[in-house]
Amino acid sequence: MGPVDLSINLPMSFLADDDAVRELCYRMPDHAAFAGLLIEIDSTEMVDNLDLAIDVARRVRLHNIGISIDNVGANWPSLLGLPNFPFVQLKVDHQFVTGCADQRLKQTVCRRVIELAHDSGAQVVAQGVETRADFLAAHEMDFDQVQGYLFGKPMGVKKFARSRLHFSEKEPIVLRHGG
Repeated sequence: MGPVDLSINLPMSFLADDDAVRELCYRMPDHAAFAGLLIEIDSTEMVDNLDLAIDVARRVRLHNIGISIDNVGANWPSLLGLPNFPFVQLKVDHQFVTGCADQRLKQTVCRRVIELAHDSGAQVVAQGVETRADFLAAHEMDFDQVQGYLFGKPMGVKKFARSRLHFSEKEPIVLRHGG
């Protein structure tokens, strides 16, 4: 098993606390088994506090911490034109992914967010993939990762730990097109 990435959802108020951010940076493990920490911030909070989020994202990158913008949807145009885009991941809200295989408007939003992410050097995740058709649409649109009930439902820590043993021997699903 390779290095482990951790993701946590935090409120924007956490990033506003300089002492908390400094302490988090100080506590990051310096070990080969730790690949990094991803802090997921809701897009609505992020857009309302964009200057703060940009400043913190630049500071924490030096400590193996990346900022992910969670639940990106109708507010995606607010992220256009940011100089030196400091975020490492955009997660497209499930309302635009679920059913996207059959709905052109949802596909358009997804494609625009994917374009923004890839042009900025960030990864993009499709949230809410519940059907094979949506999975295939996400692949076709060039999402980097997918998540949703098609792959598993939310579970407690103990159940996850037991299931993790089974996942470690399987090959990951790679969505990037070759070339």
